[in-house]
Amino acid sequence: MSQCVSSFNARIRSRSAMVVRFAVAASGLVVASAADAGQVRGVFVSSPDTGTIYRGASIESLAPFITGLAGAPTGLAVGRDGVLYAGLEGTNEIAAYSPAGRELWRVSTGDRAPRGLAIDADGDLIAIELGDADAGLARFGLDGTRLDSVDIFGPAPSSLTVDTSGRIFSSDLVDGRFRRIDAAERFGFLGQDVVAIAAAPSGLLHLALTGVTNAIVTFDYDRLFPRFLVDLGIFQPQGLAVDDQGATLVSGFDGETGAYTVRRYSAAGILEATSREDLINPTFVAAAVWFVPEPSMVVTAIAGLIPGAILLARSRQRGARSRGARARVDRSE
Repeated sequence: MSQCVSSFNARIRSRSAMVVRFAVAASGLVVASAADAGQVRGVFVSSPDTGTIYRGASIESLAPFITGLAGAPTGLAVGRDGVLYAGLEGTNEIAAYSPAGRELWRVSTGDRAPRGLAIDADGDLIAIELGDADAGLARFGLDGTRLDSVDIFGPAPSSLTVDTSGRIFSSDLVDGRFRRIDAAERFGFLGQDVVAIAAAPSGLLHLALTGVTNAIVTFDYDRLFPRFLVDLGIFQPQGLAVDDQGATLVSGFDGETGAYTVRRYSAAGILEATSREDLINPTFVAAAVWFVPEPSMVVTAIAGLIPGAILLARSRQRGARSRGARARVDRSE
């Protein structure tokens, strides 16, 4: 399924005759891909115990973003337009939220609870669905349409990630292994529990281990070569993500302070930052980069996806008013 349902070029006639290319995402968000498009980084952390999803530009600035969720939020994924997708285990649903926090849609996962979520190589949303005695991998369009699903092996697959080659991996909370789903391949690792897995921009997999040793390990899938990155000591990991800079974000319980926190480690395994200590059971973590128009381009979307809906774009570059940029769009926020 394509990331965008439509696209168009808007020529803004001003003193500089600036040309801007827009993409109208299925969510209704208007994303500029011109040279003046701004880049936004975000970190998201779910708290199943409180029905809260935290968001911040970094782990240091995490604050409640979505609150009061009846279904315990678990797996998280972020689209290229900044839309957040969250699994709601308590109600067996997946919900989508705009960057402003508005719920865009919600779909049922039937009698299976959603766990790990990710965006695959085709730009679709994929989710682990965990039943009482079975599990599956489901694929959804970014409008919530269920596209297909397959049964997968493992007693309790949990976190989900897609590497730079488009390969899909999951970790399992019960047998402590991680597995390549799309090739039916499994690996054990040092007899430890792999509680979370995340793909890095380098192509390596990052694994959070707990049990005899709490640690973060990198794994070269092609060479089957593991390497210890971080000894976490008495910090018990729960969730894991790798940002676009190669830094590892890990949530968990700090046995020394008695607090739940999120930590950031550099690509070299050096502790760089720790979140505030009043987070309640932070579990799944997602890190993403998306694009939005710069303040110089004010975009207003009118109405929903109906005939005659008009998008007006206005450039304030050098105080000049733009004219004539129009297109049919869906909703925006």
